[in-house]
Amino acid sequence: RPDPGQEGYSQSQTAVARNAQLWLGRFDSTGRNGVFDSQVRIGGIPADPTPWSLQAPIGATRRNTVWLDSDVLSGQRWGRLDLASAGHIALD
Repeated sequence: RPDPGQEGYSQSQTAVARNAQLWLGRFDSTGRNGVFDSQVRIGGIPADPTPWSLQAPIGATRRNTVWLDSDVLSGQRWGRLDLASAGHIALD
């Protein structure tokens, strides 16, 4: 059975949709079951102009990195950020 608080027919007429969530980690059907050894950095990070494709290998300096521009994150208005890493998380 669905959660009564999230069931559309049970909610009030003034209920509104929640913003999307950005999660980082290893998940299965029970939730987060592990983390990656990633370097997570959030700050004023300029976009990388280097062309890329899904088939091309990632350079050694970019492996295991998650770099997020704080202005872009704010503009996207995420409902929740849930970032977990066995490595380092830095807020610049």
